[in-house]
Amino acid sequence: MNLIHKYPEIMKSLTLVFLMFTATSVFSQNGRIAIKNPSSDPEGRTTFVYEPPAGIYLPEDIQVNISCSDIRNKSIPLEKKGSVYEFSMKLPPKSTVMFFAVSDKQRNTVDNNSGKGYVVYLKDPDTEGFGQTLLEEIQSSGLASYYLKLDYSEQDFLDAFDSLFASYPDMKSGSAYTTYLMVKFHVNKEGTRPELLAYAEQMAGKDDEESLSAAFTIYRNLQMNGKMDEVAGVALEKYPKGEVAKNKFLEDYYSVRERDGTYISNKIDEYIEKFGDPQDPGLDMLYYELILTYLNNKDTLSVAKYRDQITSKNLWVSIYNSYAWSASGANLTGPGKDLDFAAEISRKSLDLVEYLMGHPGENTEGYDQEERHQMCADTYALILYKQKKYDQAFQYQHEILEAMGDGMSVDGRERYAAFAEKAKGPEFARDYLEKQLLAGTDSRVMVEQLKKIYADLNLPENEFENIRKQYIASAAQKDRNEIIALFGDIKAMDFTLPNLDGAYVRLSDLNGKVVVLDFWATWCGPCIGSFPHMQELVNQFQNDSVEFLFINSWERQEPDKTREKVIKFLEDNGYNFNVLFDFNDEVITRYKVQGIPSRFLIDRNGNLRAIIRYTDDLAAMINEGLK
Repeated sequence: MNLIHKYPEIMKSLTLVFLMFTATSVFSQNGRIAIKNPSSDPEGRTTFVYEPPAGIYLPEDIQVNISCSDIRNKSIPLEKKGSVYEFSMKLPPKSTVMFFAVSDKQRNTVDNNSGKGYVVYLKDPDTEGFGQTLLEEIQSSGLASYYLKLDYSEQDFLDAFDSLFASYPDMKSGSAYTTYLMVKFHVNKEGTRPELLAYAEQMAGKDDEESLSAAFTIYRNLQMNGKMDEVAGVALEKYPKGEVAKNKFLEDYYSVRERDGTYISNKIDEYIEKFGDPQDPGLDMLYYELILTYLNNKDTLSVAKYRDQITSKNLWVSIYNSYAWSASGANLTGPGKDLDFAAEISRKSLDLVEYLMGHPGENTEGYDQEERHQMCADTYALILYKQKKYDQAFQYQHEILEAMGDGMSVDGRERYAAFAEKAKGPEFARDYLEKQLLAGTDSRVMVEQLKKIYADLNLPENEFENIRKQYIASAAQKDRNEIIALFGDIKAMDFTLPNLDGAYVRLSDLNGKVVVLDFWATWCGPCIGSFPHMQELVNQFQNDSVEFLFINSWERQEPDKTREKVIKFLEDNGYNFNVLFDFNDEVITRYKVQGIPSRFLIDRNGNLRAIIRYTDDLAAMINEGLK
């Protein structure tokens, strides 16, 4: 299951910076979604009309999926009205622009306007301030692109901003322009650096908080710590409760690696005293970490103390599910811990989601609660499986499969197959596995399960080998096509980077070995969460011709401090990783990484073999590469 779904609050802070590199501009639309005029609904709902493009096939039951600044992801059934479809909803209170896409009930895309989505403005383009609506469109498009499965590029983002600035030149300033320049810098570092530095210098010379914050952000991203501290000093003196002060507080907080419940609790009190708002969103991450700390210690009394202080039920859902998922072992093979307690906490997340489904007015963050129910049920099912309650585990997973269909993630289908073998028997699981693999599902875990079933049932080995060969050929071609589409070639891009000892490692010098590239950062929770399993793989293949390169990227400190931090992290956790330092983020940019952790498999000939999405598959993929 995608990590954004498993840990939405955490991943929000880690991935938004990459998701925002997408945007909309004025795209042609083959179909159309628009507000019906006139609309007279006694409950204050607005009716929208969907006119499908000509020649498109539409299943019988379809729905519209919605995303905007007020609504992360919401689905509403479409009702056929002659040659068009209609749906009604209450307009979001703050948003002035909305994104739409059409899917079937399993959220398989039916029509998303050729990957660009349908955009509806809730403000008249001829009214004053419409530039702010266009800016909201750009700023909201990141999460919309994720939830609605849209296809935007960094260039789309830059083009949209260029169009905005051309029509509204006064908006070429502040945080919007800072974001624009940072993306432009990401696309072309050398070409944009002079422009970026000149703008930072200009902003640093102003007195208003927004300008100082812009300068601070630029210098921090450029790792110009002296300049950053200089701007921070001015901003902290003039605006002691401003955004720079909040950022500085949180940076100082995260600089302390050993954070127990007492430390976090004290910092929450300090934050509230300093900034005066107990409901400040900046506290969410601290509350998240604090409650997880208490849950890991099974300290339910301390958890209860914050029941009323954390008013967001969605945040509680994420906290409970995050703990339960980790305690479950996070995959089929992980041992899990405190499973009875984990089941109790997982059940709480399900109960809260079901409450929110029945009280949509309390869902102020705009989550799709049906999707979150599937997420929490997936966690609960895995815990039940680890408790050997196979029938119950299968029932929950079967309900998820019925709801999601082809939209279920590969690892979700792997769990379904494992639960099915225990609950329904090996013949049932065999039938499901064969259909999945022959249909192109890319899962080495399924291949291994099917191999074991064939052996257990004394079935002809050659029949399994025929299926395995078809699967391997299909998966290899799919991986190859994906790599060529992304890079234009299968040859791994060569690079030379320093390791922990300061010696330089060149990728091409490792030809003859299978190489795994693992892009990570010390601040990346999912990266760190995956490392125990990665250490197991390092140990498993230490005597084979396999090289794991853990490429540290996207850090925001000077190289010496980054190296010290990484060394301490490895020592504290007992990892013997071969870490390389991508201090200037050149390699991670060349490999077009949009989020971490991100991993690539390179074969003995120096060719990219696969982009790795599930580490459960990695051992089998390495073994394939060694053959």
